[in-house]
Amino acid sequence: MVNEVGSTSKKSMEESTCGCVVCEKFCKRYRKVHPIFASIVFIIVIAASFGALAVVAKSQANDIANLKTQVSELQLAAKSDDVRQNGVSYEGKDGKTALALLKKKHAVETKEFTGMGEFVTAIDGVKAEDGKNFWAFYVDGEMATEGASTYETKSGEKIEWRLEDIQ
Repeated sequence: MVNEVGSTSKKSMEESTCGCVVCEKFCKRYRKVHPIFASIVFIIVIAASFGALAVVAKSQANDIANLKTQVSELQLAAKSDDVRQNGVSYEGKDGKTALALLKKKHAVETKEFTGMGEFVTAIDGVKAEDGKNFWAFYVDGEMATEGASTYETKSGEKIEWRLEDIQ
């Protein structure tokens, strides 16, 4: 009920409950706390939701990173198998050594031999095994008679590297 001034009377507040003793005591005691309590609960629920979303997002980011790593490893393994079976080839360029061009296009490991220059020991992670095989260098299908670090290529030449067994 509303009194003449327009405010709600104490009796109308009490009538808003179901009338049981528990509701009467609860409403009288916590009526002013209820909106604050509801706000706090709401904020906690929202914060927990954002926290849960952050955990899910981080987990998904980790899963994506793991998948990218696995894909990279598979691509590297496939490339290594291709290099092991087919070698690598490229076109020569005037004034550039065969080794310089190889290093420009591939990951190369070498070993220095005094008086002979650099000897290729690995291309794109595929290593020659001591005593079993070696990286042979070809120019236009013929095995080179000079080291790759000193051989100056010519434009149009086909330079090839093949993993050859030692006979």
